Amino acid sequence: MNLLESARKGQTTIEFLLLLSVVVLLILAAITTVTDISKVQQNATQAVRSGVENASLSLLQQFAEQRVGLQLTNVSEVDASLVRLEVAKSDPYFANQPAVMQVMVWNDYSGVMLVPQLRATITGPDGNEITSSPGSEFNVTVTLVRSITVTFVPHQIGNYNVTVTAIDADGQKLKEKKVPFAVVGGGVGGADVVVERKIVEPMNTHFVETIQLPNATIRSATLELADTHEYVFRNVSFYAYDWVFKHSVFIEGSATGVTSFHDTNSPLIAVVPDDAIIYDADLDISSATVWISGRTLIAPPATRNETRSLVHTGANVINVQAQSPTGGCGSNSCNQEVLGTALLQVSYYGPDSNTAKPEKVMNALKVNGLVVPLATSMDISPYLQPGMNTLNFTYIDGTFTYKLHVVTG
Repeated sequence: MNLLESARKGQTTIEFLLLLSVVVLLILAAITTVTDISKVQQNATQAVRSGVENASLSLLQQFAEQRVGLQLTNVSEVDASLVRLEVAKSDPYFANQPAVMQVMVWNDYSGVMLVPQLRATITGPDGNEITSSPGSEFNVTVTLVRSITVTFVPHQIGNYNVTVTAIDADGQKLKEKKVPFAVVGGGVGGADVVVERKIVEPMNTHFVETIQLPNATIRSATLELADTHEYVFRNVSFYAYDWVFKHSVFIEGSATGVTSFHDTNSPLIAVVPDDAIIYDADLDISSATVWISGRTLIAPPATRNETRSLVHTGANVINVQAQSPTGGCGSNSCNQEVLGTALLQVSYYGPDSNTAKPEKVMNALKVNGLVVPLATSMDISPYLQPGMNTLNFTYIDGTFTYKLHVVTG
């Protein structure tokens, strides 16, 4: 018996076993349709079915390896671009739990196929790639079928995709298949809690956030600090005036006349940045009556507290009216002028334009009274509990946005 006849007999044996497994599966399918089978019997039948399916795949794998091992010289090499790609998955998967799927590479032709590279790429709801193992396999030899188990851990709920790509030796795509799957939060009874808030608070104060979580296990909790800017001090001044001037003019051959002038920059728009926190304001008034934003008339002297209560972030309108000149003009002379002024000085602090480290914008973060080491991204799941939770940002010295993502189940 020559080598080729031995291979044919081996192939006939494998095909017989495959046919036998199919028959067994059909018999089991018929058995499970009987309505009086008990629950225990159904579980046993399912176990046998799974065993037969696994055995069938193992036979296919063994058959492929045996054919390669024979190294038959008369078996042609199949073009790798003819490969067929399939994905076996069991979604929905659960967030923050290990997940497994199988990539199967099929050779539907008589001969040996060599795929230089097989790549599995998993992308999440945001379009970013999720790390998987293995991400690629090289020099994949396929005679009938080759199965590769891919493991990964999804961290977000939503719709995912796995893309399987066969690549040639030059890095060019031969064949590609994209398969969607779903990831849900936390398993049975799970929930997904997301909070995002921008914090702008006075310096050296505390901000306490209360979070109500479901009565379930905390599977994961990530807290991110973004857009962090340290407070810096600044001063700004605004000068408004109103000038009234009268004087006599002697014109030869005629009587003396009176000429009047009026010069002012009132109303003046005084703009304080919207993101500023005002801590002091002073208004110096001379020979004038002043209105700020049309709300209150201020006659000198104006107290700092009074001024501070009137000035706000954004646009402040300053109106100045010079006090009327006293007395009248004589028949031969008239020289009267009044300059009314208002000098507004505002001291405030606001976020710097540069991004700062988290420890620069607050003293500490406490979750349920426990101090959490500050970082841009923190795992706070060990500090949380089902039900009521408190997040305390202490001694704030800047603005920031916090993003909290909790998965329970």
